[in-house]
Amino acid sequence: MDGSSAGSTQDTSSMLQGVLNTLGGGVIIFDSELRVVTSNALAQELLDIPAELMKPGQDWIESVRFAAERGDYGPGDAEELTTQVISLFAPGDAYTLTRQRPDGAFLEIHGRPIESGFVTRFRDVTDQRRNEEALRDVTRSRQRYQRFFELSDDLLGMAGSDGRLHTVNQEWEKILGRDAAALSGEPLINLVF
Repeated sequence: MDGSSAGSTQDTSSMLQGVLNTLGGGVIIFDSELRVVTSNALAQELLDIPAELMKPGQDWIESVRFAAERGDYGPGDAEELTTQVISLFAPGDAYTLTRQRPDGAFLEIHGRPIESGFVTRFRDVTDQRRNEEALRDVTRSRQRYQRFFELSDDLLGMAGSDGRLHTVNQEWEKILGRDAAALSGEPLINLVF
């Protein structure tokens, strides 16, 4: 290194870009006028925005307008949607939101003010959202099954491959006069009359 200010600035900028590219998600850093200072490649990929709209010095409102016109923020007037999105930056407050892109992908977006600007991080949470929905479906199915099992007037039970009961409903207690919990582990053959 030659010790010059230009060389040092270039090294720092290169180092910053290297750090941004190693982060788990897209990152865009804005100045106080919401012009792009720098971003990583994943930000452009996640937002699916043309490279020329992500160049340093580019006014972020143009990227937001591009996305609004494409329908990324849902139906409505593109200019109104652009104003709404840009207003998230206006107060300089931190925000977190999740939005679904038209292609079905879910992006988790975190925006934080920094000295003389703003930083926004984007993360694809599509798989996480799908897993959460699948878990909710399983939970709902389990609740329906449990309700059916508990409310049935019939003898309902489940036995393992060894022929021993592991789950019975309350009708077993009524008919056999034995505690349902005590029937757990009982060979089913012992209960056949």
